[in-house]
Amino acid sequence: MTEENKEFAVKEGKYLILIPGREHYGHYPCTEETQLVWLHFTIEGGYDIVPKQSLS
Repeated sequence: MTEENKEFAVKEGKYLILIPGREHYGHYPCTEETQLVWLHFTIEGGYDIVPKQSLS
């Protein structure tokens, strides 16, 4: 999965939260059986993008 030219590899059992309003697209075909689940949600008010380490 790519978001704004940054590539991500989402492994089995993992997830990726994409930022609204940015361009998203796949960059490699899947080489094994794959299921995709898309969840769309809205956030009332604003949101902040914080570094990963500050989430723990």
